[in-house]
Formats: sequence, structure tokens, C-alpha cells
Amino acid sequence: MAISFIGLGLFLLTTGTDPSPGASLSSSAEPPASTTRDIQRRIATSLSGATISLPPTKIHGSLRIDKPLTIRGAGQGSTIIQSKGEKPVLIISAPEKSTIHVEDITFTSAQRTSRHRGVGIMLSGPGTIKFTNVDLSRTITGYCIGSAIQARSPLELQMDHVQIRAHNCYVAGAITIKSGMDVTIRNSSIEGNTGNLAGAILLTGGKLRIENTQFRANSFSRGTAGQALIVASAEPTELTLVAVEFLEHTGPPIAFDSDTAPTVRFSKMSWPQVPQPSFVRKLGED
Repeated sequence: MAISFIGLGLFLLTTGTDPSPGASLSSSAEPPASTTRDIQRRIATSLSGATISLPPTKIHGSLRIDKPLTIRGAGQGSTIIQSKGEKPVLIISAPEKSTIHVEDITFTSAQRTSRHRGVGIMLSGPGTIKFTNVDLSRTITGYCIGSAIQARSPLELQMDHVQIRAHNCYVAGAITIKSGMDVTIRNSSIEGNTGNLAGAILLTGGKLRIENTQFRANSFSRGTAGQALIVASAEPTELTLVAVEFLEHTGPPIAFDSDTAPTVRFSKMSWPQVPQPSFVRKLGED
């Protein structure tokens, strides 16, 4: 059986063979999805490799993805998934040797309740998770005890044309990267995040590559250095920055808090507010 979505409210139902992996599932014979419960039902009934397309609307609730699918919205600001603030707005578990792709969606959170103080988005592997043209701003409101984006297990994470803005978290304002994670961030904006252990990104192991990305006005609440990124790892760590711009930070955007020297590569950097030799410092050398 194949189901097609036509226009905003008309559905075409035809009979035939089941869609092959990679086929697009855009809706069902029901009205357009108005809650994440509708999306969860479609995830549960879709074949691995299918594409689930979401209409341009605001959908209230939280979303869980645990099989290799593509979830495609109508664009940032058009398709909005907003949690009620009681749990993460997005939970993804990528099985081994699989890829989950999320694109063209805004994820955000309503005012949190006392029942949720954790993270905005929770990820786990060991597979690959891709975000493309996704707004991950304000995924948790108020003060969170984790990071806006956090992983529970090793995985590969690829982010392209992503916005991560306006979080205030105990650990890192934007994302915590741990041993076993391989993270690439390209063509993105990380802005206005505040963290107690790192302004935007805390790198405690694994690999991080950032390209053509702008950090703006992030803040580290415990010091001057490390406004954007802090490397704090006793394990082998790789950091590569290519054409990364740091703007409107009150001190050196990067700091190291580790006795183990990480592998660091810089190319085509821009740090207009601080002299080049001091844009990276050892934490505590403020």
C-alpha cells in the first residue's frame, strides 16, 4: 500500500507493493500530523531507509527516533516541533551501521516544568546521526543540569547548516563531546549559549572538526578563557578548526584544562577581539 500527501489536506490512497527502503512516506490516510504521536506512529510503521515528510506547522510534544530514517520538515521556522518542557524535545538512538537523518526542522521547548532539568536533545549510538538545516535553539528553557545536546554513548554526529542558540546549562551551553564520539560541524551558528563548565562546547574526548562556522557571544560562567570551547580530557582528543570565526566573546574563546595535550589543527581562523597568540589559553591562566 502506498500513501501520498497532496496539498495541505488531501490524501491519495493506492494499493500496491510496500515501499522499498529509501522510499518517501509523507503522510497517512489520517489528517496532517498535529502531534508527535502521529509522527511516532509513522516511524513505527515505516521501513528502514524511508523518508517521513512533515507539513509546515507547529507540532507540540517530543519526538523519539530509533531506526534508520529521514525525518524531513518544510524548513527552519516552518516545521516546528516544540516540547512541553517535561522531557527532551528530541531523543535519537542510532543502531549500529545505520544513519538517522533529520532535516529542515526547528526544535524548541516551551517553559520547562520542575520535572525536567536535564538536556534538550539526547543522542546515542553507535550509528550515525545527521542534522541538516536544523534549528536547535532553545531546546530547553530555564537552567538545565546537563548540556543542550548530549550523548549517552559513542556515535558519529554530523551537523550542517545548524543553529544552536540561547541555552543556559550547568555543563556546556551547546554540546558535550565525549570519548568515542566523532563530531563534524559545518556552516553553522553557535550563539548566545552559557555554560558552567564550558561556554558552548565541552570536549572531553573523541574527535571534533568544525568548518565555516561562527561562534558569537557565548559565555563561560567560571572564567574568562574558554568562552566558546574548552578541551578537558585525559584521553587522546582531536580538535580541527577550519575557517571558524569567534565574535563578541569577552575573553579568549578556547581554553585547555587537561594535562594530556590534544591534537589541535587550526586553519583560516578569525578571532578579531583578542590577539592571535592569546586566543587559546590554559584554563586558570586568566
